[in-house]
Amino acid sequence: MGKEIVISVKTILISLGILAGLYVTYELRGVLAILLIAVLLVISIEPAVKYFSTITVLNKPLSRSAAVFIVYALLILILALTFTTAVPMLVNQSQSFVENFSYLFSNVKIAGQSVLEYLSFLNVLEELTKERSLSSIVLNSVSFVMSLFTLVVVSIYMSLDWANIKERFLVLFRGKARQDANEVIHEIEHEVGAWVKGQLILMLAVGLSSFVGFLLAGISYPVALGFIAAVLEIVPLLGPFFTAVIAVAVALAQSPVKAALALGISIAIQQLENNFLVPKIMQKVSGFSPLVILIALLVGTEFFDVLGALLAVPVTMILRILFVRFVHYPHLEE
Repeated sequence: MGKEIVISVKTILISLGILAGLYVTYELRGVLAILLIAVLLVISIEPAVKYFSTITVLNKPLSRSAAVFIVYALLILILALTFTTAVPMLVNQSQSFVENFSYLFSNVKIAGQSVLEYLSFLNVLEELTKERSLSSIVLNSVSFVMSLFTLVVVSIYMSLDWANIKERFLVLFRGKARQDANEVIHEIEHEVGAWVKGQLILMLAVGLSSFVGFLLAGISYPVALGFIAAVLEIVPLLGPFFTAVIAVAVALAQSPVKAALALGISIAIQQLENNFLVPKIMQKVSGFSPLVILIALLVGTEFFDVLGALLAVPVTMILRILFVRFVHYPHLEE
């Protein structure tokens, strides 16, 4: 005799509510991504804000609003200097970089045709020069600038009111749960802030080392290659590999000897990073293995493209903290 399955009205309503919530979350994913990035940015710079808050001026410590203003002013200044100095140099060198690659590929024949023809590189450039493509690029650029401006404004307001935001969140908990939630917040602030600081130092060290090494070796485009090495440093395992491939390809356009030098410099920097920089800089950060970070980056990119890649590691760190706290939650051991 078959069993009769009864579904209550409450269950149906809850299911519909969950589906509606998922749909709204999906539709608002852009806004939620900005809010999530803003929260992560606030958490990341919180140690710097606290540091400036301890500085005394006229025998009085700086207010939080003054500390927030200083931190964001420095952040905006760094971004402005990057876009006004480093980016133009990178663009100029990248143009020559593309020209050299086109010349190099055009002289390599496969079955009587150049590699350039197989890659259809010129066709891609032709598509990019079409009016529709240029309009799309302009619109995307404007959208990116507006999103970046919104992100900065939201982050500043969150930083100014961060203490109150945390208090309002803790109101949702009572007793021991409130204490645990407060400890989790402090742990997240500490670990994410330490990871961001360590990662920035690593990127700066690798980028400068690559720039100096390629410059002394006489390899073309040292600024562009150093910038690429710094950016790709955030990608474990594959980042240094791609940097080495690009450097060798650039140097190969000069001579095989330069290519060998580029490979040697890349290997030396990678060994320096693995054996000295990472243990010394990241020793206080309880980070993940490169494989875990790589998987997190792949998953984040699959779901949210570039934003997912940026959020992957800090979100994974936060999820790990919450998981550890949940597993070792005192009430579960009773």
